[in-house]
Amino acid sequence: VVNSVNLPHLDVPFTTHFRLTVMHQNIPNMVGQIATLLATANVNIESMSNAARDKVAYSIIDTNNEFDFDDVVAKLEAIDAVYRVRLLKK
Repeated sequence: VVNSVNLPHLDVPFTTHFRLTVMHQNIPNMVGQIATLLATANVNIESMSNAARDKVAYSIIDTNNEFDFDDVVAKLEAIDAVYRVRLLKK
């Protein structure tokens, strides 16, 4: 995320096979909820970055292992404080 009006600046090289991006409210325990959900789905987090600007935060999670993409994205989107989830495949 670069030069966004509403999101924090994050410049993270994409070096893994899969990347999840999560835009969410900047509130306590959001990163914990995301990491716990991914661990439950057997997603090994290779790297994770998070930044916030005011009330909005953006998390980038990189992994090399395959997982049930649709299920994980749906569960992340079901968290009340999550605005948007994207899955990128390299």
